[in-house]
Amino acid sequence: MTPDPNLVRNEAAGGFTPPFPADNSSARVHLSGSTPANAFSIVEFSSMPGNEPPTSVHASEDRFFCLLEGEWDVRVGDERFRVKAGGSFFAPRGVAHEYRILSPLGRAVVLITAGSRHQG
Repeated sequence: MTPDPNLVRNEAAGGFTPPFPADNSSARVHLSGSTPANAFSIVEFSSMPGNEPPTSVHASEDRFFCLLEGEWDVRVGDERFRVKAGGSFFAPRGVAHEYRILSPLGRAVVLITAGSRHQG
């Protein structure tokens, strides 16, 4: 029996996207918001300093970041702190957040609630 690809993912299901030509970042969608109940997405990504997104505010999504590699300078709302590999932080919907990668490579898994069709 072949498992439903929306419920079970493995390396054979696709792995990382090739590096994005503009910034040498990569991403892998482990679970998309288009799954049953459209409840959440899980995205793993890696990037280098200087390729971070601008300050973000998401009206309908909470984001939980778990750092797998590197050290980041993070701002969520008015709070600023450093997070290292093994650490995590929460960026609630409606609150501005941003991060800067301080190490040669930043890698994280992000849980995004309220789903948002991240495609793999």
